[in-house]
Amino acid sequence: MEKLVLSVCLITYNHEKYIRQAIDSVLSQIVNFSWELIIADDFSTDGTRETLINYKNRFPDFITLILQEKNVGAANNWIDLISTPKSKYIAYFEGDDYWIDNSKIQKQVNYLENNESCIITYHNCKIVNESLSSNIESFIYKPTQPTKIQIVDLLNGDYTKSCSIVFRNNQKLIDFSKYCDDTILSMQLLSQGGYAYYLNEVMAVYRIHEGGIWSQKNAKQRFLLSIKAEEQIEKNYKKNHLEIVNERLFNFYLNYMQTLAAGGFYKLSLKCFL
Repeated sequence: MEKLVLSVCLITYNHEKYIRQAIDSVLSQIVNFSWELIIADDFSTDGTRETLINYKNRFPDFITLILQEKNVGAANNWIDLISTPKSKYIAYFEGDDYWIDNSKIQKQVNYLENNESCIITYHNCKIVNESLSSNIESFIYKPTQPTKIQIVDLLNGDYTKSCSIVFRNNQKLIDFSKYCDDTILSMQLLSQGGYAYYLNEVMAVYRIHEGGIWSQKNAKQRFLLSIKAEEQIEKNYKKNHLEIVNERLFNFYLNYMQTLAAGGFYKLSLKCFL
């Protein structure tokens, strides 16, 4: 049996309002290679699962479902999802985002096929903020990285949204599940050599909404999650990039000191200052 070229890995939890648009944006892709869609649902309770089963029945040979029997958390659900594909490449995104260019993954696979040193391909995203229903904002997210991106560029603060990423399926990514941070994912992918390539095209939408995992957390919860990611970056990259990592950590604590103080978390804000 011929090895699949690409697996689209879609992670979801209580995305009933958005999941159809996400899946339809995958089904609209025009490609010239073998591929599949794998969806991991973390025991949704809002009707998402029923929608997934309906799509599976319509496309039984194309869609594979990972249906958790209980809520296992985003990290474990991600591990189950990302460990399943046997394909050459993986396109990863979340169930409240969607793609807007039907040649997106063809363009990214084409570049990866023609450039063996490239590990990841990114592109621009449109960000839609629905957190205020009366004032929906949208803008184009344009990273300031060079066309070819190295770890040092990511350490300097630039990163891309996960809904834009296609990468080679031969990387060690288990540690990422502990932090679920886009920057750490990119760093881990690049830590074994190679570079990331940035396509200057808008081909996906990243959605911000009140039901989002990050949006539901207060300043203290966001800090505690973010500090784990920053500590992991310090551990892995300070040896070779001391000055950049120190500056990154300084800015991180300074920004959160102000955010926590504004949210009334004064003790934690003081801890950031110290």
